[in-house]
Formats: sequence, structure tokens, C-alpha cells
Amino acid sequence: MLLLLQISRTREGSAAILDAGLFTALRDSLIFRADPDLGLDIESQPSALPKYYTLLSSSLRVLLSTFLSRGAQNEQAQYLIRTFLSDYRANMVGVFKKASGVSGKVDERSKVLLEECVRCYTGLVIGCGFVDVSLPCS
Repeated sequence: MLLLLQISRTREGSAAILDAGLFTALRDSLIFRADPDLGLDIESQPSALPKYYTLLSSSLRVLLSTFLSRGAQNEQAQYLIRTFLSDYRANMVGVFKKASGVSGKVDERSKVLLEECVRCYTGLVIGCGFVDVSLPCS
């Protein structure tokens, strides 16, 4: 993931990552299909949740870096990110709820990773204009 992150930091590198099928790989991995709000089966493996959040935050970091390198004004990148956020809205909402403590407590290690996921999701949401936060004029 570190190599992908380094490559995604340049305009040419981010284009190459997108051409190589970043979104297809993320979809095929099924990592974003898990809903943290519903919980994961971690009773038998207490280290499973931090590992999941590590993979999730790393994937989101590469995605955000790729998006920012392409440029927030890039319409193709905006479309791809909006589609991604729409497809995996349940995961995003679950991460936000888990990080805020609405869905139960998490250990300190998982909390740090969750906060990284929240930062990445927030960057993607704001960058592509996924949610309109403008206030109506009175």
C-alpha cells in the first residue's frame, strides 16, 4: 500500500493507478462491503478489527491521494468518487458512527485508525461535492 500511496501522489502516477483498475480492485476486494455499524465477528480473533481498519484506512488514503493528484476539478475523478461513495455509503456511515461512539466503544488502536478513515472519507466527500452543505439564503 505504501508503494501505491507514493505512486498516487503524482498526476501521472494517479492516472496510471486509475488506468490499472483501482476501483475494480477495491470493488473486488469486498473490503468496503463490510458494515462497521453492524459489527464484525471478532470474538474468535480480537486482532481482526484493527487489521480491518488498517486495510480500510490504507485503501482510503490511496483513494484520496489519487483523487487529489488528479485534481478536485477533474470531472472524471469527481464522478468516480461520487459513484464510489454512493456504492459504499453504508460503510462510510458505519465508520462515522463507530468513530463517534454511537455504535459502541472501540479500543484505542482502532479509534486512531477509525479517525484516519473519517478524515479520508471527509476529504473525499468535500472534494467531490458529494454532500451540499451550503446554507439557504434567508
